[in-house]
Amino acid sequence: MKRITALVLTVILLVLLAATPTLAEGGTGELVTPPQAAAEGLRQESGEGIPTDAAVPESGEETPVSPIPEVPEDPAVREELGIADDPVVLTGWAKELADFRSEQGEVLPFGTLRERLEKNNYNVKNLREQIADLSDISVGSLNSAIGELRKLDSALNGALGGIQGMDPALAGTLGLLLQVNSANIGSQISTLNGQIDSLKVSKRTGENSLKNGIDQIVKGTETLYIAIATMEANLGSIERGLQTLDRAIAIYEKQYELGMASLYDLESMRHQRDSAVSSLQGLLFQIRSSKITLEGMCGLPLTGTTRLEYLVIPSEEAVNGVDFDGEVRRAMGKNVDVMNARVQEDYDHSDANEYAVKAAEDSFTYNFKVICLTVGEKWRLTEAARETLTFQRRTFEITAKKYDLGMVSEEEYLSGKNDVLQAESDLYNTQIELFSAYNNYTWARDYGIV
Repeated sequence: MKRITALVLTVILLVLLAATPTLAEGGTGELVTPPQAAAEGLRQESGEGIPTDAAVPESGEETPVSPIPEVPEDPAVREELGIADDPVVLTGWAKELADFRSEQGEVLPFGTLRERLEKNNYNVKNLREQIADLSDISVGSLNSAIGELRKLDSALNGALGGIQGMDPALAGTLGLLLQVNSANIGSQISTLNGQIDSLKVSKRTGENSLKNGIDQIVKGTETLYIAIATMEANLGSIERGLQTLDRAIAIYEKQYELGMASLYDLESMRHQRDSAVSSLQGLLFQIRSSKITLEGMCGLPLTGTTRLEYLVIPSEEAVNGVDFDGEVRRAMGKNVDVMNARVQEDYDHSDANEYAVKAAEDSFTYNFKVICLTVGEKWRLTEAARETLTFQRRTFEITAKKYDLGMVSEEEYLSGKNDVLQAESDLYNTQIELFSAYNNYTWARDYGIV
């Protein structure tokens, strides 16, 4: 009797597992069953193709049967005949992700960021005006004042020579007064000369710092652009994780019905999916809010729907062209800290200023060295990710053939497909990192920003 009962339970279990859909009932992920089966399931759930006013045959009455024409599989023939594919109805997190991907805002090319900032960003405009104000400050007026003072000093000295024949008492008093005035004029001339030197230093260091401020805004905007591209690239990984969890929950629900899994196991799996959904929603919010910041910086409407342009990955030739030894001295001369330290040292040849110059040069040197090395390392990681993708594709081809022959399960087939998609995502992420590293290198080389 026990053996018969066990046999019956086993048959029931096999039937239930065979009937288990790819996603849980009411699941939120995109359907991954074969297209025809998925379409049939959707028709059953929505009642499509079943007219509400159709005549229902009475009991015992024979139902007329009409021949069902075959539906052509060729997409071109289907389109010509006006046969539409059954739409896949998305709900929950899958619909939210699909809606996000369907948002069509203005395309913002990476290469136009500086131009847009120069034209639309008020912080950049403000810095430009400050640079212009510095240029308007002239030492000519100070030089003119010094010239007038020297003329006056010359006249006083002439007067001092002209009183030699006067009454000694009067000449002595007047001569002392003239000498005091001449000394004061000499002090004023010395002060004005110092102000001229200080003004020259202030103009040069101020202009260097303001130009660097503009460059830092542009570089920061580019960094934000790259960060958004990275976040968007990670959406696929979260999506695949959620699809896997939906399939697992469907299996756990059937196991729970059969007493093969506890309620805690099922709830734990559902909690994992809820956490993953929350992570997805948080990432979508972060992408939208970051895009709004980017739009505000570039003078675009604040919609959060701006689309990014594909980033151009540097070629192997460009990566091999990174030359630390040949570029460090020229790049160093464009660094704002080095330039300003050198200006101060030119004005005042003190030990402190000399040490300040050497400290700024050393700091730039080792930072630029690391930036150059990072480009090569990111290239290596990109090539490694490319090899991994090639291997995963070959492996999946074998798995797909085994699946067609019934040698592996659908879950193994989907797992192999997921491995390929994850390898593609990993390659794309390493390419973004390579782009970012090379972009940092160009900023260091061309603008001295490290």
